[in-house]
Amino acid sequence: MEELLINAIEHGNLNITYSEKTKAIQEDTFEQLVHERLNNQFYKDKKVTISFCQTASYDEWQIEDEGNGFDPSEIPTFTTLSQIQQLHGRGILISRFQFDEIEYKNDGKLVRIRRYANTAR
Repeated sequence: MEELLINAIEHGNLNITYSEKTKAIQEDTFEQLVHERLNNQFYKDKKVTISFCQTASYDEWQIEDEGNGFDPSEIPTFTTLSQIQQLHGRGILISRFQFDEIEYKNDGKLVRIRRYANTAR
């Protein structure tokens, strides 16, 4: 869930693109980029909302940001070892292994994740 929260903050609310993050990591300026966005009037007051529901059958979380959203069909599949070993961009892949269901709604601004009871991990 940590990966999805980071995505909501960085890519959603702060609108840091994959390319911008890659460049900032390579140039060792990522922390500076985040601080610049956090101090920008357009981004600084955006919130991430987390809700939780527990039933006898499952635990479910919803994480919603106030960003522009994205097209979930554009999420990379990470089929090669070199893609998996990248410094970032693997959060959704990691989440797919941790949860039984991941669903994007509201133009990608909301992610619903569910873990069923009695699911072996």
